[in-house]
Amino acid sequence: MYSVIINNKEHHGEAGQTILNLLHRIGVDVPALCYDERLHPFSVCRSCLVKVKGQDQLQPACRTLLTDKMVVETHTSEIEDYRKGILQMLARDYPFSEVTRFPQKEFHQWLKHYGITEETKNTTTPVIDSSHPYMQVDMGRCINCSRCVKICDELQGQFVWHIINRGDKTKIISDSKSLFAESSCVSCGACADACPTGAIEDKQAIKLGTPDDITRSVCAYCGVGCEIEIGVKEQKIVGVHPAKNALVNKGHLCVKGRYAWEYMYAGDRITQPMIRCAGKWKKASWDEAIKYCAERLTSISKKHGADSISIIGSARATNEDNYCIQKFARAVIGTNNVDNCARVCHQPTAKAMSMVLGTGASTNSFDDIERAKTILVAGADTTESHPVVGARIKQAAIKGANLIVIDPRRTELAEYATFHLQLKPGTNIPLFHAMAHVIVSEKLHNEEFIINRTEGWDEFKKFIAEWTPERAAKICGVHPRLIRESARLFAQKSPSMCFHGLGLTEHTQGTENVMALITIALLTGNIGKEGAGINPLRGQNNVQGSAVMGCDPAVYTGMASVKTERKRFEELWKTDLPATRGLTLPEMLDAAVAGDLKAMWIIGYDVFLLCPTQSIPKKLLICLILLLFRICL
Repeated sequence: MYSVIINNKEHHGEAGQTILNLLHRIGVDVPALCYDERLHPFSVCRSCLVKVKGQDQLQPACRTLLTDKMVVETHTSEIEDYRKGILQMLARDYPFSEVTRFPQKEFHQWLKHYGITEETKNTTTPVIDSSHPYMQVDMGRCINCSRCVKICDELQGQFVWHIINRGDKTKIISDSKSLFAESSCVSCGACADACPTGAIEDKQAIKLGTPDDITRSVCAYCGVGCEIEIGVKEQKIVGVHPAKNALVNKGHLCVKGRYAWEYMYAGDRITQPMIRCAGKWKKASWDEAIKYCAERLTSISKKHGADSISIIGSARATNEDNYCIQKFARAVIGTNNVDNCARVCHQPTAKAMSMVLGTGASTNSFDDIERAKTILVAGADTTESHPVVGARIKQAAIKGANLIVIDPRRTELAEYATFHLQLKPGTNIPLFHAMAHVIVSEKLHNEEFIINRTEGWDEFKKFIAEWTPERAAKICGVHPRLIRESARLFAQKSPSMCFHGLGLTEHTQGTENVMALITIALLTGNIGKEGAGINPLRGQNNVQGSAVMGCDPAVYTGMASVKTERKRFEELWKTDLPATRGLTLPEMLDAAVAGDLKAMWIIGYDVFLLCPTQSIPKKLLICLILLLFRICL
């Protein structure tokens, strides 16, 4: 802990902190127009200069590290005059009408603080680029702070914005050299978020204005769990931004999390219950709808039995919702006909990891991405389906981490990969077996880890001896040399971290795919340490929770087996539970076609979209659909 004197008062800072870090913590404000906490300091605006005792020149607070006994002055008359001069220079030819229009912008606040007003008539005609679907560009407001350039490079890794020319001719352009919409932008919004003037601005902010209140929440799209700040004005959402101090997304969002919220106010959105009468929808109160549904379910159960009813849970609903859903099916209706999408996309992972590692959850955190020396991504297009995690993996590769991509597709990450193993679809197991063969035959395995932490080593050595890269290559279509080099890299450049997605799990052998991948990690000791582990990428925001809560015909809450744990749950829930095997969703649809299933309660699940070759037949007497994210909360 360092003792630092700031403006004649003693404060304490830590090694590795900058002067600006300490100033922010103690509430001393100085302009820092090129600084963003998500970026490495680069000190181009020079507005944060401070006086450090013993230094002849003023020092940039954003990148000057603290030292013990350091003495700093932040607001001497010399410094203030210098800052005002810097701001006046930046404000030359600036469109001051925007200062009044957007007073919350950082640059505008500092202009007001230093009493800088328009002194000369701005004759520059603004050239506004509105071609992008989510952002507007007005480079007449650009002060060349380079935040947009740096954040696109360092956070997203898209390299859209570039600085050209020098001196008075310096300007920032997109890589299209023309309209922003024609650039390589992926609409993460980081540049708009970082811009201190609004030269790059969200169209939603321009249209809807500044929020009156901010509510912190979690993004409801994929399973990454990005934290967001929701701007609200007059009881309506006006914008979504990343939470700067979020552990998972580190102040970053993708296009879905940042911009895809306007469905909340879609004109065709259902905002109250409806009951179909004589082929037409009739609006109803909640009491009417609940009573109607309860009476129909009761009638169908009495006439056709409990197993004539099925319920579909939701991987987009909360743990509490899914717990109630499956318990309602079993303890109230009396059927194990309860399912959800996690059984297909996540259960193979959960089962494989439970069998091999003892739990069906990720073995480590996303922070290990930056600690890993080698990252293996199998069956997942992460920059497309999990963009924030994909960006972190991409950045790790750019900074020197080894990257192995195993995927039939040429994904974006494949462009950054050390090796891309473009296997034939469905041949993951032979490929993983061949990698294991190389690791064992070339003695690259971690024998101490294997002996102390695994079982069946002798049997496995005999089995894997037959799986040479040449044998696997004939099946998976990957050259034996690539298999060998990838296996060596994973084993020798440790710690090594694995990510996998639906390209591994959504197969008839999905569980075995994941088990084979885990074997690679166990052989090399890449479990249970920083920068290593097995990390399944969930598709929807609560796939893990919906599965663990028991929305599955074969398991209760906590993944307890329906076959072996029924008595225990009868004691816990104080009721008799069904002993018959429950139906999966495809089996439910087959049962409906056969006339055996009479009712479905579908919660937050679009069966027509996800099962396009099947449909719910007219033989169903009742179909209750509760679209959780279309009904007004």
